[in-house]
Amino acid sequence: MQHTTATWTILTAGCFFAACGNLKLPDMRTFDTDTPSEADADTDADTDSDSEPAADADTDADADTDSDSDTGLDTDTDSNEPADTDTQCSDIDDFAPCRIITAPDRDYDICIDGTCQSPGCGTSLCNAPGPHFRLPDTGQRICYNDASTISCATPGDILTGQDAEWGWDVVHGAATRFLRSETEPEEPIVEDTVTRLVWQGCPAGRTGSLCANGMDDTRTWGDAVMYCADLEWGGRSDWRLPDEFELHSLVNPGVSNPAVNPDAFPTASSSGYYWSSSTTVASVNAAWSLALATGTTGSTPKSQLKKILCISGLPASARHWTVLSPPEGRVVEDSATGLSWQGCVAGRSGAACTGTSATFDHEGAIHYCADLSHGGFSDWRLPDVTELRSIVHHSRRDAGLDETLFPATPTESMFWSSTTNAALPQYARGIDFADGVESAKLKVFAYAFVRCVRGGLEEGFLCMDDPVCISGVCNVSDGRCAGGGK
Repeated sequence: MQHTTATWTILTAGCFFAACGNLKLPDMRTFDTDTPSEADADTDADTDSDSEPAADADTDADADTDSDSDTGLDTDTDSNEPADTDTQCSDIDDFAPCRIITAPDRDYDICIDGTCQSPGCGTSLCNAPGPHFRLPDTGQRICYNDASTISCATPGDILTGQDAEWGWDVVHGAATRFLRSETEPEEPIVEDTVTRLVWQGCPAGRTGSLCANGMDDTRTWGDAVMYCADLEWGGRSDWRLPDEFELHSLVNPGVSNPAVNPDAFPTASSSGYYWSSSTTVASVNAAWSLALATGTTGSTPKSQLKKILCISGLPASARHWTVLSPPEGRVVEDSATGLSWQGCVAGRSGAACTGTSATFDHEGAIHYCADLSHGGFSDWRLPDVTELRSIVHHSRRDAGLDETLFPATPTESMFWSSTTNAALPQYARGIDFADGVESAKLKVFAYAFVRCVRGGLEEGFLCMDDPVCISGVCNVSDGRCAGGGK
């Protein structure tokens, strides 16, 4: 079979505001309206609870509430340092380490779209370009019909392909994901065994095995960037403020209060938002923040005081996209996550994705992907909401993903995921690619779009310390999982 291959290095970072769907979700992006003195009393523009599905009652997130033009960080580059970084990053994958001098300077510099950038520089241009790590599973371990929980189906049964029937969660207990250790007294460290990310075990201002000593140290965004850059904790000095994708990787969409593992992060149930290094596209004076208690992501003026949780080390891998155009249909591969995507929305085909976009209810979407034969593969499935979020294009305001990779993507409605809203099982989660925002709709809603996925998670990743490769084999020669995947 002859394939035509094109490789793209894509800038996919930043976030932007927009309306969500019929139901407001705890982990959707919402606009944070706190004043600087309200460090812990975060009031989102979204006031709906999971028990009160809103009928498209969205707010205009473009209304930046911060009139201060100071971004909180001097982002000028050193005039003595060559400004042309093409030599460092030309033909180099996103997330490859590079070096650029900024004032103040930070050690963490990476290639983004062929240019050396320092995440946290103050604009969305230097936001991290998407996830660079093995995607975590959603944590959803229960299957649902339109009203309540049900037994998960066996292969071939109706509803096969629900979130809980696939992925890391199927073969691992929830308690095995995070490892909390204390190599230095009073300074715990948390390792995520799925993403391989390493976290400060207590938020800024707190110490101790259970983070019971001290109190939360809240700072402006610029001061938070420098706090992590200067931090020495747990015998490490390579700390930095996490980007939006890294911070959101801690969230379990199936739970709330807290929305992260409380054994790994003992103070997560307390109120308050945590800074990310990612500046919003809509305003250089706002950055994305996350409430660990609820999983809610908000756009927050940089002058406000928020909590800080630092991350250690360099990216786990580079990220680039490969577009395959076999006779059986367009396929888009993501090197960082290991996922392969249906290149055209269901109903469209060809290099330009011509035709008419098809819509489905939730069960129809699950069946469509389970029955799909595309690009020479037949192991397609409906993506979970974390996977679907990973292709959001966060550096632009007018579209929620890159149309050079995914042409003719419709924006009139959301795309289904396999993830049920656990609080209201008659709803399923999805992403609206008009703006990249997560929402939810009733499962009987028959006008949502579908883009199927295959692979990911275990496939191609190190498995020597985790010999369970779903539908695959752990190769002794290189310690990687061959075939199969999620």
